Amino acid sequence: MSSKFFENYLDELRARHDIEDTLKRFIRGIDRQDWQLALSTYHEGALDEHGFFNGPADEFLERVAQAHTHQEHSMHFMSNLLIDFLARDIAVVESYFLVFQRFGSKAAGVVQGNSGVRKYAIARYIDRFEERHGMWRVAHRVLILGDMQEEQITSPLAMPAGFVMQKHSMEDHLYQALGA
Repeated sequence: MSSKFFENYLDELRARHDIEDTLKRFIRGIDRQDWQLALSTYHEGALDEHGFFNGPADEFLERVAQAHTHQEHSMHFMSNLLIDFLARDIAVVESYFLVFQRFGSKAAGVVQGNSGVRKYAIARYIDRFEERHGMWRVAHRVLILGDMQEEQITSPLAMPAGFVMQKHSMEDHLYQALGA
């Protein structure tokens, strides 16, 4: 359904594409610990209400970076993206997320003697996106938590030989492929 706020379908399609790309860059930033990329998806002065932290987006990402110190794996999956335009430059965006994370033995919450902990979460973001200076970014984010589970890892992780392994850092193969 086309929005009444755009003069033509192509302008609306471009806005939808820009919003979706912004969400995907945020995921990449978190999963690769590319904090500058993640921060670039917010407008200056944006707020993030994530439950464990509610405040400025830059401070939220500082807190997340600290929490990821002992994190070995992070993978977010986004789906069910729905964009509702409230004006030509304002949209409310609902997106569903699954997140899978693995923390090493030194992380908080790991039972002594165990190799780590896996955490799974189901959540939604309700974002207020705004277009400022031609860029769609998050102005206000609220995380809506659906479920969260933890599983202790009782034995060392054995990964198969010969595979390129995902890294929860900017040392991931992606950045090599991008020439970064």
